[in-house]
Amino acid sequence: MQNQRPTRSTNDQLSVICSLSALPFPDQEERQGEGERWSGPGYHLAVLRESQDFWEDRSTETVEAAEQALEADLAVLATILTDRWGEPETIDPGRISASTVPTPTSWHPSR
Repeated sequence: MQNQRPTRSTNDQLSVICSLSALPFPDQEERQGEGERWSGPGYHLAVLRESQDFWEDRSTETVEAAEQALEADLAVLATILTDRWGEPETIDPGRISASTVPTPTSWHPSR
């Protein structure tokens, strides 16, 4: 039996992103839901989409189909967010501290 959360639509994923961008960063690490959202000083993380488990069927076809579906969803989401907020920037997570992370209010989700 495959263990998988229901797939969120692109609009649902955007809703999660927008709601997180409106939240302040907490002073200490927090976890909400059943492993769906984590926050801490300078970050918010959320599960937007996940593939099926591969315990029963690890065949190349099954894994590649799941990868392609995730990549297609990511491409759509990335396009929408780039249109909304501008081109993404590559960052080095090792060089980020809470003092260098922009606050959610400095993002421009309405763009």
